[in-house]
Amino acid sequence: MGFGTLFIGYFLLLNITNYPVSDALAGLVMLLGLMRLASVNKKFAYARWGAVVFTAFGFVELVLFLLDLLLPHIIGGFYGAAFGYFAVARSLILAAFTVLLLGGIEDVSREVGVEKIPHRARVLTYASLVIYALFALLDVPFGAWMPELIRSVLFLTAIALILLLHTVVLVTVYGCYMQICMPGEENGKRKKPSRFKFVNDIRARNEEKEREMEEYRREQLKARKERAASRERARKDGKRGKRK
Repeated sequence: MGFGTLFIGYFLLLNITNYPVSDALAGLVMLLGLMRLASVNKKFAYARWGAVVFTAFGFVELVLFLLDLLLPHIIGGFYGAAFGYFAVARSLILAAFTVLLLGGIEDVSREVGVEKIPHRARVLTYASLVIYALFALLDVPFGAWMPELIRSVLFLTAIALILLLHTVVLVTVYGCYMQICMPGEENGKRKKPSRFKFVNDIRARNEEKEREMEEYRREQLKARKERAASRERARKDGKRGKRK
């Protein structure tokens, strides 16, 4: 499932202390999810390419990090010396990726009539730009361009904001996973009943919600096609009128 796989990949971004180790895996998992979502919305298609860039960047990070750690005589601590520049590039890539991802979530959730998620995605888009810009600014290796105490306080604040941002985005992606039924999933294999009644009750509620969302989505798509056909007929009638 697209949103479920995307959730797992984005969860790995919570590793902000040793992210060179997990970035490549996070990007790859998110890419797998977005390959499914790309056919639903063009912003997910753009985000898919963002995930490709982030995955490639993560592999470069990982190789340099391991070389610096295990074989420091080969590159002479290059990664450690250039860490600030890599951190800035990472923040900029993640900012672009997150904005595209949230744009796709906003469009799709609004299309199928899911409440609250479109507004939350729009707010998170602006918050992402501000928070990643702050994080990148604090990672720029300008030296002592501000008092150390202020820099430390701002850096800890930025880390807290990044964690908060990632957590809220995760909640949003999970909301999409629970409430939006992707094409083809409505006819998926039914799960074996659980021994626990509350698990079966949760599954039944989710299945009912998925059926309602799918029905609403079909109606929306049908109405959109009818509007497009109506505009096309009006355009053709207009051309005939001009010829007369």
